[in-house]
Amino acid sequence: MVVSVEISGILEKKLRRLVELGVYSSVAEAVREAVRRLFEDIDLKSLAIELYIERGASLSYAAEFAEETIESMIDYMLSKGVTPVIGGIVEEDYEEIDDGVIFADPLSLYVIYKSNLASLLDELFSRGLILLAPAEAESYLQILVADRIRRGLPVPFRVETVRLPRVLEEHSEPPLSTMEVAAVEYSLKTGTPVLLDDARARDYARKRGARAYSTLSLVTTYISRVGSPP
Repeated sequence: MVVSVEISGILEKKLRRLVELGVYSSVAEAVREAVRRLFEDIDLKSLAIELYIERGASLSYAAEFAEETIESMIDYMLSKGVTPVIGGIVEEDYEEIDDGVIFADPLSLYVIYKSNLASLLDELFSRGLILLAPAEAESYLQILVADRIRRGLPVPFRVETVRLPRVLEEHSEPPLSTMEVAAVEYSLKTGTPVLLDDARARDYARKRGARAYSTLSLVTTYISRVGSPP
């Protein structure tokens, strides 16, 4: 997205003088540098928590805004006494998923790979389940896989990736990450149920008409198709 800024008066003269002196190659470069320094001085993580509390933003949106990983954002929020609303909240979140194909957003992948849910996937895969992940998050998925290998935990390798439709996060209310909105659009376009572990993203998806579940629905699905989890 391109943002146009009108600059005039004394500020414009100062910027042009900096260019004339050779400090910057152009006024545009001077403005970009000023904006960069502004963001360096702002506590983005604190602002992200304000967005989460006051605007009802999703966890992934807050992490994206603060330029933090999901894990580090969760740790920071907890250190400030703010608990992210993730996981199953209502009965609908835990329901069995009858479909053979399920799509998972990055937060759901994080929860799956950081928990024992990942150990259930291979058995579900062998019974025909296909788990899709956004191709745009493939490098993140590889990090999650490497972390499980490092910890000596079983790794479900058969996760397929698909390209998501291009969207802008500004289209959503409450504020969601670009990938969360795209996941909902993909679900609506293809009819694929979507795992959204953020309760706010899940509510948004359902209001749009998508079939959205928490990752705990994998446990219900496992019990139905396989039996009691190990």
